[in-house]
Amino acid sequence: MKIKKRRCRKRKIKRFLQAVGDAVKEIECLKDISNNSMGEKEILLLDSHILMLSDPDFQKQIKDAIGKNLSMQNGRSLKQSNF
Repeated sequence: MKIKKRRCRKRKIKRFLQAVGDAVKEIECLKDISNNSMGEKEILLLDSHILMLSDPDFQKQIKDAIGKNLSMQNGRSLKQSNF
């Protein structure tokens, strides 16, 4: 049973990391496409999202929450209380 749970957690973490990578790529693409039509503030906002998604502390907390099998709602509360 423990092995099955461990595999499930590993798959969830892998999915999370893939989603982070996809989100960063999508934001970068948005920046490239809209570079001429966006102002500096908008570009900085997108950059801040990339920084947040790439933050090792943020990722570690999410991985830990996955490891503890916390629900999405609990995970949100965890993040809000730490930032």
